[in-house]
Amino acid sequence: MEIEQLKRFITTNKLEQYGVVNEKGQNLGQVQDLMIDTVTGRIAFAIVSFLSHGRNETQETRGILGLSDKWFAVPWELLVWRPYKWEFFLDIKREVLEKAPGLNKDKWKEEIDLSWLSKNYLHYGRYPYWENSIMGKE
Repeated sequence: MEIEQLKRFITTNKLEQYGVVNEKGQNLGQVQDLMIDTVTGRIAFAIVSFLSHGRNETQETRGILGLSDKWFAVPWELLVWRPYKWEFFLDIKREVLEKAPGLNKDKWKEEIDLSWLSKNYLHYGRYPYWENSIMGKE
């Protein structure tokens, strides 16, 4: 029995939104949501909003992409939780983020399917986790 795409992933949007910083300690944005794959029982990816450039923001608080209407599905294994600072660390090159496939922040749940997510994982240099577990590589 195949599970419908929209029912495969459930959100954790009741969680508090935590910050994401890079290796320089610069604020990149916030984790908006974590998506749980109900088939594998694991966190599939984090929805991250990267900070936009605004008039009232300083260089330190802006983030690097200057985006405001797109969110990104970042593979869960790329984020490292820093409990002492209550934030996530993302060690990734600026170019990878700038070229990452974005999602419409109002329609992102409809945009995600396994095909899209597979290409997204590969963009970040990761093999899709569900392919690894099928092949016994996990």
